[in-house]
Amino acid sequence: MLDMISTDLFRVLIIIPVLFYASYTDILSRRVDDKVWAIPTFLALILLGIDAYFSSNPLSIGLAALYSLIIVGGGAYIIYKFRIFYGADYKAFLLIAILFPWHPEILSLPIQEFIAIYDMNDVLVAQNIQEMSDILIIYSAINLFGFTVFVNTTLFSITYFIQNIIYNIKNDSFEWKKPLKTTCAREVKVSELDKIHAQIIDDTKSDNKIYRGVEFINNGLHGLSTDFFRDYEQWYCENKTVSQDITIQDIDKFYFSEFLEDNEDWESTDTEEDEKLIREILAKDTVVVTMGVPFIVPITLGVLSTLIFGNLIYLVLSIL
Repeated sequence: MLDMISTDLFRVLIIIPVLFYASYTDILSRRVDDKVWAIPTFLALILLGIDAYFSSNPLSIGLAALYSLIIVGGGAYIIYKFRIFYGADYKAFLLIAILFPWHPEILSLPIQEFIAIYDMNDVLVAQNIQEMSDILIIYSAINLFGFTVFVNTTLFSITYFIQNIIYNIKNDSFEWKKPLKTTCAREVKVSELDKIHAQIIDDTKSDNKIYRGVEFINNGLHGLSTDFFRDYEQWYCENKTVSQDITIQDIDKFYFSEFLEDNEDWESTDTEEDEKLIREILAKDTVVVTMGVPFIVPITLGVLSTLIFGNLIYLVLSIL
């Protein structure tokens, strides 16, 4: 008979190769095919069905899965809508939410002492709303695997900000008076845009420092992806010229509408305005960008560290 421990082991055996492969493709192209998440999600639902079938209280299994989906999956979706997450990052957390409704315990892992103070059975027998709320808060902090993964992922993600600061120091572009630009952005040559994964930040226009900071963040989240230049170059070489040495700066005439028709990944609500923006970018020597980071990598590290160590913040605090 399958029990909770063995299904938790299956969960781990499913998530690790999926995240490793997703990390690999994310590093190469900053894209992860939707098919990567389909089969693992189906298997996650099967495992939930097995757990519910053999559980003495199947309602608690369903409630735990629903709560994980709402808190972890819903939280990831909100972050995705704010364009902080890419689609693959959101789908990774959605899979984690479905696959791990609770914190798995396999052999002696995690090495951090793990005490499940409450489970969903306690929520079901709560006497009132206040007691249920208190239980859910503690449950989320300790039992909710996806929440701990998010905490650990955030810690690993800090390394990207550190890398950006180091880059700006090496290139003499470190500015104490512009902390957002120094930590989150960097200046690159326009001629290199087809070789990097980044979002181009439009120039801020406000004179107010606070508004300018908000505008900088918004422009960074919604800026044109440099993937456009790489995709357009490839399309142009395949459809408009026999030369394979053409770069985006060599192209005098844009076939913007034709490009959009042939590439379903790109769309425009105002082709004239977008083409004007592209020409303005190409007329510059340098632009400020936020680098497109392979965020699946810290998510993978977040999952591995959660499985092995538990909550890294709790672990550090317990050592101190």
